[in-house]
Amino acid sequence: MRHYVTRSFATADQQMRHYVTRSFDLLTTTTICSWLTSTHLVPALKEMKGMSELHLANNKISDIGIGYLVPALKEMKGMSELGLGNSNISDICIGYLVPALKEIKGLSYLNLENNNISDIGIGYLVPALKEMKGMSRLYLINNHISDIGIGYLVPALKEMKRIMKLKLHHNNINDPGIKELGSIIKYMNSLQYLSLWGNNITSDGNNYVKQVWNDAGKPSNGLCLHHGSNPSCWD
Repeated sequence: MRHYVTRSFATADQQMRHYVTRSFDLLTTTTICSWLTSTHLVPALKEMKGMSELHLANNKISDIGIGYLVPALKEMKGMSELGLGNSNISDICIGYLVPALKEIKGLSYLNLENNNISDIGIGYLVPALKEMKGMSRLYLINNHISDIGIGYLVPALKEMKRIMKLKLHHNNINDPGIKELGSIIKYMNSLQYLSLWGNNITSDGNNYVKQVWNDAGKPSNGLCLHHGSNPSCWD
């Protein structure tokens, strides 16, 4: 039986210690800052080694908080989902995070949307992604990824044979990046959803990726080049 915790922490230590006396598969939290992460959440997480999902989106964790969190993440080798969206984390944080991600080889969902990750951070992330053979959903929405970052990402995507959803909308990708990404779509047999709206792609770039998407036999409603173009693109 799966137990869920969704909690906004104000006074945390006794509450967290109470939680870890039970068995949790999933923890979702809000209103956590770096200080709470280090003093309350991390000691408790170290006792939750069997947790399969950890969602810490919409917090103020920042790079410092992620640094505190990494030792706990390294203990969660069986985790399948990690959500760190909208957490004020940067390239520095990705550098801290990568050693932990390399330990979580079974991760199938990684959400890093709405952060401050640039091409440098993607470069740091790629070695960990290459080891995540079971990754099926990768969300990098609304960061600062350009064609250079796509160049880093493409070799990792080639090795992620099970990826089904790749969300890259609202970044700084131009036509050269789209052409590089498009060149591997036919090899990504499991890919069913790709979001690219909100980038700097011209009509020629859009037409190119549409063509390679269709030629690869992908679902027509799985390619999102314009927000709201079909219901699957609304998020």
